[in-house]
Amino acid sequence: LAYNAVTEVDTAGGGTDTAGIYIDGNDAGTRILYNRILANLNDGIMLDHFVPAQPPEIHCNHIYGNGRFGLRNTRPTLVDAEDNWWGRNNPTRLLTAPADIYWPAAPNVDWNPRIQLTLTSPTPTVTVGSAPIMLTAAGCGSSCCLLDGTPISFTTNLGGLGGPPSSSVLQTMSGGQSMIPFTPGTVAGTAVISATVPSDGIATTTITIQPGLPASIYVSADPTSIPVGNVVTSSIAALVLDLYGNTVSDGTLIDFDTTLGWTLLPTNTTVGGVATTTLYSGVTPGMATVTAAWNYIVGSTLVEITAGPPYTITSLIANPAAILANGLDTSQITASVEDQYGNPVPDGTMVGFTTTAGSLIFDYVQAEDPQVITSTAWTEVTDGSGTYIRTTTVGAEAYWQFRGQAVSLIYRRFGSGGQMRVRVDGGTPVDIDTSGSTAWIEQVIATNLNPGVVHEIRATCVTGQIRLDAFRSGAATYGGQAVAILTSAPLPPQTATVWATAIGGTFPVRNVNVDFLEPLEVWVDDDY
Repeated sequence: LAYNAVTEVDTAGGGTDTAGIYIDGNDAGTRILYNRILANLNDGIMLDHFVPAQPPEIHCNHIYGNGRFGLRNTRPTLVDAEDNWWGRNNPTRLLTAPADIYWPAAPNVDWNPRIQLTLTSPTPTVTVGSAPIMLTAAGCGSSCCLLDGTPISFTTNLGGLGGPPSSSVLQTMSGGQSMIPFTPGTVAGTAVISATVPSDGIATTTITIQPGLPASIYVSADPTSIPVGNVVTSSIAALVLDLYGNTVSDGTLIDFDTTLGWTLLPTNTTVGGVATTTLYSGVTPGMATVTAAWNYIVGSTLVEITAGPPYTITSLIANPAAILANGLDTSQITASVEDQYGNPVPDGTMVGFTTTAGSLIFDYVQAEDPQVITSTAWTEVTDGSGTYIRTTTVGAEAYWQFRGQAVSLIYRRFGSGGQMRVRVDGGTPVDIDTSGSTAWIEQVIATNLNPGVVHEIRATCVTGQIRLDAFRSGAATYGGQAVAILTSAPLPPQTATVWATAIGGTFPVRNVNVDFLEPLEVWVDDDY
């Protein structure tokens, strides 16, 4: 019995013992070959009776989609049913329907080897942009294969199949196989390719589509500005992409270099397309160009290396050093401030100036001074740490009007300190957490202000208890120098001592004297 299509056999007069092929009586040595036995209502093949010494042989058939069993042998005699296609690689074998093979307690069907569907690739890895490779789907057993004309569909989640490449292609089997080209495309990843034949036959293979060689490098730094001294570092990341924008393979060697400072790892390998290193600032300020390179492919970013905080005031010069005590003459006071490595401090560093005589536009006032306006919720306190004002009232404010290029405030930090919000001229708030180890802290709030107008600094209690000690206005450095103008006091002659305090770092202090001289001329009022 060969080369038939036996399908959709229904019931017979209401009976359910029907089959696409029914073997009964004294049948002997029947060979069932190369048939399509599909979608019958009950059994595909029913072996009810046969001569035990000459059982049927069943080979090279397609047997699937039947309602009860694909093959049902009711006799104890073992039947050779090797090399059939059961609609799947591993046929179901059960005592109860539905199943591909009826399977009593004493199995009576020799079904293996069977026809199986496989999908193979000549290589497990390809590279993006490379030429197509040929995949082979095969459906064979030890001596038989899927019948010619059997439809087979191919699908992939990456790359393309067929020509022109697409994600799915329908073909047919011939000689037990079907071949199809696979084009890697431009996206790296793992391609999962499936081949499917009726009714539930599926085979898969995976192909790793590797990225190409580096074609571009994008370098980033965090933070983009660090001070000299190697205390604060910048994390450097190089994102390395191939020609198609895929991250390159792990382990790609990237060489780092910098025009200032130094990198912890001059050479590092990529992980997930990213190679990293750490930039240390060294002791010289400037703009560092950090590069990452693979052969001739180079990317770069800029990291500003700033001077450190104030360490010393190297000079404090009054020019001139003596002026007339007439309330009009002025002397320019210039403070030169350097960090611990001898670099001029960053532009905008605050320097406070005070004088024992004459006047400056800059000032230093205690928080309890009448110049500081407070709401009624503040209390003046004197204890072992000094005199200050404090409040626990949310929304309580203290403000001071000043002139200068920069302004700071001094507050008490202590274990249960609260939150404070500070604004200059109603601008962007600076939020300060005053909790921590006990100390008086001076914090610059704003710099590079216009010294020709009056400004206002306002501190507001947000939570907890706030303790304020003082406010200070001052000059801002440029090129490491801060300038103040001292105006003389009227007679009598005296010597003014001008003090300069650089805010931050070691808070270095220096002073200079300016003599207020008696005028060389006397003006007489004619009407006196």
